[in-house]
Amino acid sequence: MPTRLASAKQFRISATNTIPGGVADQIHKPTKSEIEVLVSRPNQLSVKIAHRSTPERDMIFDGRSFIVVDRMRSFSMPKV
Repeated sequence: MPTRLASAKQFRISATNTIPGGVADQIHKPTKSEIEVLVSRPNQLSVKIAHRSTPERDMIFDGRSFIVVDRMRSFSMPKV
């Protein structure tokens, strides 16, 4: 598997983040969110975090710039 992953031009990873209800309430976070990571070689990365009751958050790296978009707080961090 490591050789196959190392030679892949593009791959996607999907995950579910789950926080116990009592803890989630204390830190004001959803109990479950979906995370999707897309890597395109040689130097592109996209991360999307979503929950059914809150807007998405995105992080994008294009090889030169890193951009963060937080629709929950209507915030976008410009190129760094």
